[in-house]
Amino acid sequence: MTPTVTGDDRDRLTQREIEVLNLRKLGLDATAVGEALGISFRTAKAHTWRIGQKLEAANTTHAVYLALKMGIID
Repeated sequence: MTPTVTGDDRDRLTQREIEVLNLRKLGLDATAVGEALGISFRTAKAHTWRIGQKLEAANTTHAVYLALKMGIID
């Protein structure tokens, strides 16, 4: 189920979470995201988990899809 799109959707995610989403959109796994951002694998996974919670996504692919649809990422 897709959450209702509101004007607050961009504000739901932090800048770091948006950076993580943009890298996940490119197909990078949590290890590669961590390396690209200079954070640990566990931190990258935590960001991904929080993104999924905030967007009510079933998985990472769904989170990327929702963020694209909501205009959070390009």
